[in-house]
Parts: sequence; C-alpha cells; structure tokens
Amino acid sequence: MTSFHLLSAFKRALAWNALLFAFYKLANTGLSFVLYNTLSTNEFYFWAMSNAIIYLSLLWLDCGFRKSIARYVPIFLSDTHRYKAMIRNIVIFQGCMLATVVLGCIAFYNYHAYYDEHPVVLYLCFGIFISQGILFIIQLVFHAQFFNKQFNTIIMATTALEMLLIGCWFVAQPVMISLLHVVLWSKLLTTLVALVWASLLLKQLWPPVTHHNQHIDTEPVSFVVHTTAMWATTVLKSLTERNFLVPFFSFSLGMASANIFKLANDAALLFYRVIVKTLGTADTALLSHVQTGYHADINFNKAFVNITKQIMVLSIPILIVVPALSHIQGMMSSYAWLLPFLIITSCYLVESLLIPFERVLEVKQNYRYLIYAYIPYVVGIIVIAAGMMRYEVTLLQSLTAIHVVRIASMACMAVLAHKAYRVPFPLTYVLKRGMIIAGSVYVVSKLIIIAWGKS
Repeated sequence: MTSFHLLSAFKRALAWNALLFAFYKLANTGLSFVLYNTLSTNEFYFWAMSNAIIYLSLLWLDCGFRKSIARYVPIFLSDTHRYKAMIRNIVIFQGCMLATVVLGCIAFYNYHAYYDEHPVVLYLCFGIFISQGILFIIQLVFHAQFFNKQFNTIIMATTALEMLLIGCWFVAQPVMISLLHVVLWSKLLTTLVALVWASLLLKQLWPPVTHHNQHIDTEPVSFVVHTTAMWATTVLKSLTERNFLVPFFSFSLGMASANIFKLANDAALLFYRVIVKTLGTADTALLSHVQTGYHADINFNKAFVNITKQIMVLSIPILIVVPALSHIQGMMSSYAWLLPFLIITSCYLVESLLIPFERVLEVKQNYRYLIYAYIPYVVGIIVIAAGMMRYEVTLLQSLTAIHVVRIASMACMAVLAHKAYRVPFPLTYVLKRGMIIAGSVYVVSKLIIIAWGKS
C-alpha cells in the first residue's frame, strides 16, 4: 500500500469515526432523557450505574489491547495463519477473563442483596459486559485495517435496531415486562447481533493466503510485552481522569467540589471526545502500517504531520468555545463550573496536540523513553495526593496541578520522541490556524458584548 493510499484510508477512517460518534451520541443522549422521564428513580440509577461500571471495567480489563492490536495487526497480516491465530487467541483470552470476572462477582455476592430481588437484570448486565468486551476486540481488528466503514455501519444499524425495540415498548406498553428489562434485553440482543454480523464479515475480509513468515516467529512474545506496557499506561492515565477523580475529590475536597468538577469535566469531555473518539485507534494504525511498510523511513514523518494536522482540525470547536467563554467569564462569575471548565478544556487542547508524539514512542516500542516520561507524572500525582491530604487546597489549585503534571508528561514524550526520531511538528501550521480562529472568536465575542451593553 502506497503512502497516498494509507493517508486516504486514514482520512476515511476519521470521517466514519466522526459519523459513528455523532450518531451514537445523539441516540444515547436521547435515550437518557427518555429513560430519565420514564423510569423510576431507582431504576434510572441502576441503569446509569450499570453502564458506568460496565464500561469502566472494560477499560481496566482491556489488557492494553486497544493500542497493541492496532500496532501488531499490520505485522501479522504478512502471515495469514498467524493473523487468524492472533485474533482467535485474543478473543478467547478476553472472553475467558471477562467470564472469570463475572463468575467472581457472582461468587462474591453469593446471590444476596440485590440478587434476591432482581436476578434477571443483573444477569443481563453480565451478558452485556461480556459481549461488549468481545465486540470491542473485533472493533479493534477492523479499525486496525481501516475497515471503519464496515464496522461502524454495523454498529449504527444495530443501535438503530436497539432504539426501535425500545420504541416498540412505548407503542405496545405491555404489562408483563418493564421498560428497564426491555432496555437491557435490547442492548444485549443487538450487541450479540453486531458480534455475529461483524465476525462473519471479518471472515470475508481475511487477507489473501500467504506463506509462513519466519521474521514474525518472535512477535507473539513482543506482542505480550507491548500489550502489558500499554495496559500499564492506560491504568496510570486513568488516575487523573474523571471516573477516578470524582470519588477522590469527594473524599478530599468534599461533595460540592466534586459535583462542580464533574459538571465542568463532563462539559469539557463533550469537546475533547470529538477528538479522541474521531481519532480512535486510527493514528496508531496509520503509524504502524507505515512502520511495517516498504518505505517506512520515508513516509513516517509525513504520516506524523498528517495526524497532527487532523487533530488541529478536530480541535476547532475548542478553539471557538474557550476564547468566547474566557472573554465573558467575569460576567458569569455565579457559574462556579465555568473557570474549571476553561482550565480543563484548555489543557485538553494542549494534550491533544501532543498525542502524536506519544503514539510515536508506542509504535516504535521505545519503552525506556515512555518510562522516563511517566516518572514525573507518577511523582507528580503522588505529591499532589499527599498535599491534598495534608493541606487545605481549592478545586482550582488541584485541577491546575493535575493538568500541569499531565502536560509535563506529554511534553517529555514530545521532547524524547523528537530527540530519538526527529519527527517534525508542524508548529507554523498549528499556530497560524489556532491564532486565526481563536483571535477571530475573541474579537467577535468582544463586539457582541459591546453591542449588548449599548442596547
């Protein structure tokens, strides 16, 4: 595959990821509002908490596959037998791990408390947990080969089917089955449909039969090492993200500060996830395909610059929102979440632009430099946690310190990646477009405020 074809496939993958994100976000946001107004308080709490626990657990139990599969699929594609064995072994391993977790939960609770009253909904949640985990592995395989269109179409179709099944309940409103059961059953059934559909399609997309490649005999060991390393980085990063910080701030700063942080962070994630979800694993896949390609050294820098430019385009919503809100922040001092939102969103923008450097170190498997970059991160969060336990600090001070540590770690990766591989950062491109967009928004918001004041 030539450099042109790779970059074209990368851009198409981003477009299909953006479409899926928009469709899925719209469907699930609408469902949340409908369920909030229809379910009882306890049922809605159970549904919301179940979703949070399922997807947080899947993040922690992904074993680093979300980064390692995209890195190694291009390598194993040179040997069809090894490619099929790789996918089969990963699916079996992940399925066994998730099943073991479920059996452990059942044994731990021993069918008491909520089990006695509502065993069906819990078993449905367990089924969703396992099927979603396996489906995610299949998704990574599709996306690693830039088959985003095929897989995302399946997800959008089954999501539409899920909404249709739930809509049928509102039309019929049967007495024998509750809405909560319908929601969970619909999720499980459509996930299984998507899993079977994607598995059958994947077999049709098998690469052409190739002979045994002796050069990848040692790759399974390397794959395990890389997967473990990526798992460690995922766990470390989760220590400064919302699902960990909300309970931590509740304990250290109080419930009020934790609530403000959750509101501000959720608003910031609305913009940040446009970047993260659209990018997905496409950046790792692109660099990995180039790295294993015939002209790897020639095309790697070009791929790196292309990723950075695409991130810049995806960052436009942040470049519009932050200058506009920062300009009127003083007029909205009664909104306690606004300043934390601006801090978090601005820091997310900086981190996003530094993501390609982290991907370079991961694809090049430079674990020594990754460790160097994470040393200030680990030391920083330990110092911050100890300081918050010992001294009285505000939410803004805590957020600033945490994001300074995150950016410092990413900046270390940028310096080390540039030092080792001379990857070129398109600074002029980023600064020029960033200043034009942010400056224009700032001027327009200034004029609006002046006109509003005179009126």
